[in-house]
Amino acid sequence: MALTQNDRRDFETFSELLSMTGPYLPMNFIIAIFQHLRENQGDYDHVFLLNAIRIARQLAPRQELTADELSLTYAILFLMETGHAFSDDLPYEVSPGLAYPFLKQHAPDFFNPVDTRFISRCCRPVYPHSMKLSDRTRIQILVHNVRQLTDVVYPNPAKLVTVFVKANKDPSAADNDEPINIEEWVERLAAKFTEHYGYTGNIWKAVSRGAKEVYQEELHRFHVIAENKALIKNLIHQNAKHIFA
Repeated sequence: MALTQNDRRDFETFSELLSMTGPYLPMNFIIAIFQHLRENQGDYDHVFLLNAIRIARQLAPRQELTADELSLTYAILFLMETGHAFSDDLPYEVSPGLAYPFLKQHAPDFFNPVDTRFISRCCRPVYPHSMKLSDRTRIQILVHNVRQLTDVVYPNPAKLVTVFVKANKDPSAADNDEPINIEEWVERLAAKFTEHYGYTGNIWKAVSRGAKEVYQEELHRFHVIAENKALIKNLIHQNAKHIFA
């Protein structure tokens, strides 16, 4: 039977993932996580994983990570999206717990208990202002940069708008008790998105200067998207069924 276009894309995605992470992670672990993400939301998680690994690979030399540190970093990036299959609202509350069974079943004895605990803890978002200095801070900074940049460098504005609006959609933010005007509400949400992702967006303060230098052109292109409030409003309308699912 001939391969479909999706099958061909998934095979190419897996092949590239394997070529980059095969020297650092067990084959069974790579296969298990890829399949888990692939079966979850079709076009989303496993492709996001590939893009995240691409970014990590490009930024890692700036952190001067050892081979063992790269193994930890890649394991975190593989595991941090696994929670989406179980909780669309709180995936990063689920992923840390899933790290243990995935590692135990598909990478037995590859990481020691201390490393496993570190991987699990980093599956939940860690922000620079809350990081404690340690010999592994470089890994945490790299993972944080990858989280913030993946859907920006490989632009997925529809996904980012959907996730952002889901987290900020509470209409109780209105100034009075009058019925909510939907268009005004969408306008406010679009403005908030621009404040977060635009040229002077809050999110960029938490991304390291070195990472922003590497992806200067990609960030500029995304800023143009984020500053286009009409586009953002259209994306909110187009993805309403996902936002309110």
